[in-house]
Amino acid sequence: MVTGEHGRFFVKAVPDRPGGLLGEVEREGAINSHLGGLAPRLLWQVRGAGWFVVGFEVIDARPTNYAPGSPDLPRLVEAMDRIVGLPLPDVARPWVEDRWDRALAGEEVNVVRGDHLTHADLHPHNVLIDADDRLWWSTGRGRRGLPRS
Repeated sequence: MVTGEHGRFFVKAVPDRPGGLLGEVEREGAINSHLGGLAPRLLWQVRGAGWFVVGFEVIDARPTNYAPGSPDLPRLVEAMDRIVGLPLPDVARPWVEDRWDRALAGEEVNVVRGDHLTHADLHPHNVLIDADDRLWWSTGRGRRGLPRS
């Protein structure tokens, strides 16, 4: 989080060179407006001085509780259903999820290929709940995932 003369922002900055996390952060910026309000809004992005930087609205929230019986779990399932129900925007059509390819043999790779968006990192700090009990995806990275079922 940074606070400056133009407000308070959640900022991600990565070196502006191929490799590393550049592609993922670029996708976060490209997909944000297509997430139907499930993630904090992208407010700006900039390239310069060897960096790519994105600034999102700040959501004051807590991590999701994944403990058995947690009241957060039904909200998590509902939010997962919402994100996979979103139409695949044109910007995401060329994205192919390949992180699991080396672990899968032959046709098994098709199990993780799909035609819709997913959030691939369900760490509790990436799925937040605010004071109004609203669930937020933390700056979704825009992945294509499992086929619709």
